[in-house]
Amino acid sequence: MEYAIIFLPLIGAIVSGFFGRFIGDRFSEIFTSLLVSISAILSFVIFYIVVAQGYANNITIFSWITSGDLQVNWSIKIDALSSTMLVVVGIVSSLVHIYSIGYMVHDECKTRFMSYLSLFTFAMLTLVTSDNFLQLFFGWEGVGLSSYLLLVSFLGFSVFLEFWMQLKVVFVLLLTFYHFYLGRCVRHFSINQNLNSSKFYRIINEVPTILLILIVFIVIFKPL
Repeated sequence: MEYAIIFLPLIGAIVSGFFGRFIGDRFSEIFTSLLVSISAILSFVIFYIVVAQGYANNITIFSWITSGDLQVNWSIKIDALSSTMLVVVGIVSSLVHIYSIGYMVHDECKTRFMSYLSLFTFAMLTLVTSDNFLQLFFGWEGVGLSSYLLLVSFLGFSVFLEFWMQLKVVFVLLLTFYHFYLGRCVRHFSINQNLNSSKFYRIINEVPTILLILIVFIVIFKPL
């Protein structure tokens, strides 16, 4: 059931995106909306099981990184918080899909729009069920990518390009986040190697603070 909740929207995105010209606009709209709605219904089932039976699980799909004691998996974490967010994401996404059928009736690329919308839902579900920062970051970036694709589809590339040029600060923030996560990983290794008292560890431990100061400085003083 957990796999269906996460991957049904992805299946809809793939089918509508790659085979949209063969299946047609109407089938694409119904197919993607149906899969997302089924995912939302299953989210309610999971939420009920969690509330009624205290169910909790962490399903490992595959391992991304394995290095010493550090292991980063792509997992589906089910607990009280994630089940609540699954219900929220499922309800909102299914309603948006259904509403878009009428709202985008005059759009020339309905299949592409519905594909991006389902991809957005998949990224959100990946985000709320993550059990580590790397998977959360993957979901977060998937949401951002899907949002930009939806903007391109709706506004057109020229309008989107002008808007995109105003987002230079976003690149700086993303780069900062990468360095923040790298600093935390190095800190993890230094702890395992009993280097807590070393000068190297003290420098790495200050990296997040320094980067946060840089973020504030860039956002305030960097003109768009």
